[in-house]
Amino acid sequence: MGLNRKRVVCRLQVGRVSLPQVEEFKYLGVLFTSEGKMEREIDGLRWGVTREELGVEPLLLHIERNQFRWLGHLFRMPLGHLPGEVFRACPTGRRPRGRPRTCWRDYVSQLAWQRLGVHLEELEDVSGSLELFAETAAPVTR
Repeated sequence: MGLNRKRVVCRLQVGRVSLPQVEEFKYLGVLFTSEGKMEREIDGLRWGVTREELGVEPLLLHIERNQFRWLGHLFRMPLGHLPGEVFRACPTGRRPRGRPRTCWRDYVSQLAWQRLGVHLEELEDVSGSLELFAETAAPVTR
């Protein structure tokens, strides 16, 4: 893209409205300047303000809410239903060498401790209040 470095005054009119000439503008996440530079916008603060203005929650908070919602379903599931049984199961036997994979149960118990201050043993007792968390939780910066 060839841009002339010489400053040019352009009048832009849409209908009867005359638009002002600007030194820079943002289009599809790229900042275009009057000097002909194109810089990719990576400033998180501007995206955060836009997200707040649009009323869209952060993706991580949305995912965590859904995980707590599913956890509540698992706790309320009657005995004999496969997802609840798999969640409550404690497998025995040898594991492969190396670092063990993080299972979902361990992840969600750590998440409950960070967000709610509740241990794994107490999760089932507070499963009714997990929906309350889904309405009031604030994102944690990582």
